[in-house]
Amino acid sequence: MSPARSADAKAAGGAKGPTVKGVAYLKDAPEPPLLPLDQYPPWLPQLLNKPKATAASTTVQDGHIFFKKNNLEKIRKSNFLKDKKR
Repeated sequence: MSPARSADAKAAGGAKGPTVKGVAYLKDAPEPPLLPLDQYPPWLPQLLNKPKATAASTTVQDGHIFFKKNNLEKIRKSNFLKDKKR
């Protein structure tokens, strides 16, 4: 192993397991290792389980925002499909 790679491994805590790609916030820093779930704060997994809003779960005030986001999502999908056909 080259000295640069061994220094990167030591900086990352000597991680031998999988790493999280695209999360390193320093330009030349190694990718951070993926830790066991019990080493993360308890609220972190809840972010992944957050349900999307539905028309039935929104209030009158939120209705405008919901439908605006819904329409934007439809437009993005439509544009993506049109670009794919070219």
